[in-house]
Amino acid sequence: MATTIQISEEIHQILTKMRDNFGVESYNEVVNKLIEKSYPKKSLYGCLGKMNRKDILTDLRDKNDRI
Repeated sequence: MATTIQISEEIHQILTKMRDNFGVESYNEVVNKLIEKSYPKKSLYGCLGKMNRKDILTDLRDKNDRI
């Protein structure tokens, strides 16, 4: 479903330049790229603390171990 919004000529020019720089075909794709850049991806680095590999893998099971 498409929606029309009003923007100033200045913003239109900026979006046009960004569209060309990003190499996309629509303003919608420009806005999507801007949204993606504004929300950094959450890193899982360090979520396990300082556990060693043996401790992390202790409670994991293979397919053969499952019921």
